[in-house]
Amino acid sequence: MSRRFRVITAFLFPCAVVLIYFFRDQLIHSAHLLPECKIHKYTGLWCTGCGNTRSVTALLHGQLWRAVRCNPAIPFLALTALLLYAETVIGIWNKRVKLLPRNKWIWWTVLAVFLVFCIIRNFFDVLAPPL
Repeated sequence: MSRRFRVITAFLFPCAVVLIYFFRDQLIHSAHLLPECKIHKYTGLWCTGCGNTRSVTALLHGQLWRAVRCNPAIPFLALTALLLYAETVIGIWNKRVKLLPRNKWIWWTVLAVFLVFCIIRNFFDVLAPPL
């Protein structure tokens, strides 16, 4: 990545986070406009996306544990974005720091863990997203 791109990203990412923070009430209020999950409605099973909206809402309220309980993919993606942002900011000074692994097998393993979790949470009520 070029230095210019890194500087622009280093400036725009915090601006986006501040905007999301200030407009979080409007974002949370608009969540009811999203359609309900048809898979859960018709089968009673939790799909891979079930709990995403509740997870984002919990994160916007600062409730990290509730966000993980609703759907751990959202906090994981937020952490990944934060680490990529840190790599970008550190890269402005030409320091080659890799905070995230670049091995594709690690990412395939993470994906497999999320998929297994999405299957297991249909059998154990403790893992189901809180309503």
